Amino acid sequence: MSHPTKNITATPLIEVVAAIIIKQHQVFIAKRAADKPFGGMWEFPGGKIETNEVPLQALKREIKEELDIDILEASLVQTTCDQNASPPVKLQFYLVDVYQGYPKGNEGQQVCWTDIEQLSSFHFPPANQSIIQWLLEHC
Repeated sequence: MSHPTKNITATPLIEVVAAIIIKQHQVFIAKRAADKPFGGMWEFPGGKIETNEVPLQALKREIKEELDIDILEASLVQTTCDQNASPPVKLQFYLVDVYQGYPKGNEGQQVCWTDIEQLSSFHFPPANQSIIQWLLEHC
């Protein structure tokens, strides 16, 4: 007896880059817009990787748009996936080593510098917990 094959369509994975910007033991964070997934929660600034873009190129573009700074050097420190998000998300966190300018909420979003030790007092999406833990241990 043959079984009919099911046509299973995989949900596309959204690839996202995020910037970890540190200055004098403080890290720069931004509040997500209320109308976006995880709205009202805090995040490390960044955004989606566009078609034909490499992650570092996307990071530089997104951070210029969001914060009006130019990233000169950044290094990948962690990659994580959130399979529970809809659609699933692959997050790549970059430690920004060198940048020009002073970051600000260029799109009207609330932003702030906070002590790394204080990150746990902010409400972040679940996929950010591993990078917060990394920051607490390594910075």
